[in-house]
Amino acid sequence: MSKKYIPNKKEKYMCVGWKDIEILPRKSGKPEVHLHGRALNVANRIGLKDIAISQTHSIEYAISVAVGNADQP
Repeated sequence: MSKKYIPNKKEKYMCVGWKDIEILPRKSGKPEVHLHGRALNVANRIGLKDIAISQTHSIEYAISVAVGNADQP
């Protein structure tokens, strides 16, 4: 890319820090997403109902995939 990407006003307002998102195990061991601070505020603003997460790892790599379900696009 030759130009630096600059988020518009709405996108900038929706940005959250990675420290506001926490993944903790349930008693069953299944991972669960916990939102804090700005991430929680944004989730409430867009009507986020739930976040499904899947995690896996090997000796060299780890990966997580999360999908959220919200009232608004």
